[in-house]
Order: sequence, then structure tokens, then C-alpha cells
Amino acid sequence: MVKDDDSFSEALSAANEKIEMMHERSPIIFNALTRIEQDLVSSTSSTERVRVVQSLLLKSKLNGTDLDVQKEVAQLTSSIAQLESKFHTLSSFTKEQHGKVTSARELLPYMYKILSLKKQRSQILGYESDAQMNLEAHNSMAKHVDAVRAIHDVIADKALEKITSPEFISDQLRVTSDTSFLDDIRPYFELEHVLHELFELCSSLFGITIVEESNKESIGAWDKDVRLFHVYDDSSENSADNGGAGDYTETKKRKIASFYLDPFRRRHKSSGGFVAPISFKHNISNDNPAESLVAICLNIRPTMWDDSTVHLDFQDVVTMFHEFGHALQHLLADVELGSFCGTQCIEEDASEIVSQFMEYWLFKGPLLSKLSKNPETGEPLPCHAIDRIERFRLSTKSLELSHRLFLGGLELEVNSNFDPLGDDSIVSLQREYAERFCPHQGPSKGNIDPLIEIFQNNAEGKCTAQYRYLWSEIMSADAFEEFTEVSDGLNVEDALVKGVGKRFRRTFLEAGGGISTLDAYRGFRGQDAAMEPLLKMYGLSE
Repeated sequence: MVKDDDSFSEALSAANEKIEMMHERSPIIFNALTRIEQDLVSSTSSTERVRVVQSLLLKSKLNGTDLDVQKEVAQLTSSIAQLESKFHTLSSFTKEQHGKVTSARELLPYMYKILSLKKQRSQILGYESDAQMNLEAHNSMAKHVDAVRAIHDVIADKALEKITSPEFISDQLRVTSDTSFLDDIRPYFELEHVLHELFELCSSLFGITIVEESNKESIGAWDKDVRLFHVYDDSSENSADNGGAGDYTETKKRKIASFYLDPFRRRHKSSGGFVAPISFKHNISNDNPAESLVAICLNIRPTMWDDSTVHLDFQDVVTMFHEFGHALQHLLADVELGSFCGTQCIEEDASEIVSQFMEYWLFKGPLLSKLSKNPETGEPLPCHAIDRIERFRLSTKSLELSHRLFLGGLELEVNSNFDPLGDDSIVSLQREYAERFCPHQGPSKGNIDPLIEIFQNNAEGKCTAQYRYLWSEIMSADAFEEFTEVSDGLNVEDALVKGVGKRFRRTFLEAGGGISTLDAYRGFRGQDAAMEPLLKMYGLSE
């Protein structure tokens, strides 16, 4: 699950080429699923069951429902995969490791060929562009490329003049260029204390208690540093065996989920932070419901000695809250068909809503002060240090916004309107979008790094995905606004804040992918997400 080496990647790639799911290729199964969908809709069956069948039908549609079309699509997909793999390898060359860097002149033909084949494939399958096909393939909230363009245009109209002005950029770069303070604050963030405050936040907001498994023999993990935690529902009563956490005495609380925490970096472990589902919650059988089990994997620097206190870089703290947001979507989903709908049916461009929502608590309200602690005196970070962190965050996100607009708009155009067989140059297209969205920070002449980033992401399966963080963040900022509206100080012990948190859990988190994210969000907020909270959060509102 967390091993990262060339042999594993090669084996996985080889296996994927051999494995074919019958429901994705068989016209007979496709027709049967179509009838099942019609029966479920006409019988007003549960939304979950309808969405499951629709997701299976979509996979068939993307392969082609006619045998001749399937063969042609399969050949194109194979050719695209080979070209993208070669491109990814060549574009990753560095002088340090390979003795050379692949030139733009060598990489551009791959880009044109990949785009040409993708355009051909999407047209065969009845889509107007590869971007449109990917929006549907990734179950996006944005149903059409024009909806994504509209978001970019609205933000550009409201904030682009400010975030692209030389004075604004100069101020933000001045703030973000000085990172020396990050080393100074590292001793204030001790792993166990940060975990405690994170769990306390979740307890207050969502009505849960998180307890570590005390029986080491019951953990069954893949590394000695991996820890197991259980999640209990504070509002439930269940006198039955809780199945874990031997030192937890409040047995009337029902255990609803568990998670492994794999905190430290090590050889052959994938870098960065991520959440990997192990088993999914479902309620098919009331007598024997299954619980969610996930692994939260971080990249914290381990100590030299096992008994030493573990201190975190501040980015480790941000990553921990971000990834725990992803984990909450598994741990608190309450669905009938969890293996399909836990988070697997959540729209791709909604996948970062909860993760970014959890980050906000670090930068708004008193939490940052609570989870910091001087290793000698126990005092929290001084106010001037907290102000410095918040300014750094604000400047980083403001600069990031123009970059997201640039890459998101460029990726969308490359995969929709751009004609790889026409007269226009893809490099000229990059320059056009750079001049609009980041005129003072765009790539230099001959630099195609933004295009390389897009094509590398596409090769990794992240197709037409640059916009999704921005799309999600509009919703996460609007959701967070609901909390600020009931409490200016964001005191999580405030009954009003707790009430909003419980409602967020009940209407949004528990819905999982069983209903559309839009319907779940409307259930929580009572309306669609507005743009203004995001702009206000980053000091860009009028």
C-alpha cells in the first residue's frame, strides 16, 4: 500500500494492461445494467443504488458499447498510454541523475501526438473534446467545460487586476521569500500535542471520540511506528463489545470506524501525505454492518532515538489536518453501499472540500495557539509569530490563486479548443494564458514547464484536474463561512459552533457519495456555494 519503488510500479502497470472488468466491456452486461437503472429509477429506489449502477454504466460508455468501437478505443488508449509514459520519463530527466535535461524541441512532438490521439478517441465516443470526456469520466460537479471557464472568468473579473499588479506581487513575494521563521517555530509543534488538539477539534465539531488502540498485538500494522485509532460516536449508545481500544471504558459509545496512522518517512514509502482506504463502511446487513478502516500516511521526519520527542515542521501540521479531512470522508460516511459510495462516487472536483476546510481551522480562530507549545515553558506561540504565519499563508495562497487560474485555464484550453493538427502553436497558447493570469511571473521564453506539468499530471491519471482545487476551495470557504457567521472567535466550545459542526457531519459528511455533492451541500448550507467567502478569506474581496 505504501511501498514506492520502480519494480512495484512496473508490476502494477503490467497488471493493469492484463486486467479487464467484464462489465466495462460486455454489451450484454451494459444492456442489463441499463434495464436495472431504469427499474431503480421507476421504483424510486435509494439514490445510492442508482448512482452505483450509473457509475458502472459510465465505465462501459467510456470504453464504447459497440465491439468495433471498443477495439478502436482500446488501441487508441494503449497508444496514448505508451506515449504518455515515454513523455513522463523524458520530461523527468535531470542533469544530476541522467546527465541531461530533455529539451522542449524533443518534448513538443509528444504533446501534439498525445493531443491528436485523445481528440480522436473522444470524438469516437461522442464527446466534443477530451476535456469534456474527462469531466464525465471523473464524475465532476462541473458538467461542461464552459462551467469551469465561467469560474475562472468570475474570479478573474473580481480579483485578477489586484493579484497581477506589480505592487501586490512584490509585497507577497517579500513575505513568502523569508522562511527562516519556520525553523524557529518548529519546536512548538510536538506530534502528540498536535494530534490531541486535532482530535479535540473533531470531537467538538462532529461529536466523536478518537481513542488509540492500547493492545499492541491487536494493531496488525505493516511497520513498528504505525498506530491504530478507533472512532466512537458520542451520540450513540451500544453496550455491545466495541471491538478494540482495550483501555476505553465508555463502552456505551458505539465504535463507527478505525484508522491507521503511519506518520514517518522511510525508505520505499511514498513521499508526501495521502489517505488509503482499506475497508469501507456499509449497512447492507443491520446485523453485521461493516466499519470504515483507512490508513493516513504522512511524511514526518523521524527522531534519531525512539524515546525522543517528535517535533513537526509547520507544513507537516498543515498536511496532517489536510489529510485528516480526507480521512473524515471515509470515517464518517454513513451509507448503505460503502464499497461503492463511501468516497468513491464523490465527484472529483469536490474531493478537496473537507481537506481544505480542515486546514482553515489552523489559520482562523484560537486553534493555532492551542496546538503550539514551547518545549521548555509550555507557553503557546507568541502573537507576533502567529501573525507571521497567517501573513505567510495569506501571501502564499494569493500567489497560488493566479497560478491556479493560469494552469487550470491552459489545461482546459489545451484539451478542448486547441487543435493539435491546426496552425496554432501550443507554446503560443501557453504564453497567451500566462500573459493574462500571471503577467509578471510567467515562464521565460523557451520555458514550457507549465505545459510539462500539465502533461505529466495527465500521464498520472489527473486529467483536466487543475481546476478541481479551486472548485473545491470555493465550496470549502463557503462552508467555513457558516461557522464564522455564528461565532466571530470560532470558539469550538461554543454551542452554536458545535451545532453547525454536527449539522455539517449529518448533512454533508455522512452522505458520502450516496447523493450528489451539490444536494449534500445544499442540505448543509441551504444554498449553493458563493464566491465571496473565498475572496474574503484571502483578502481579495472588494
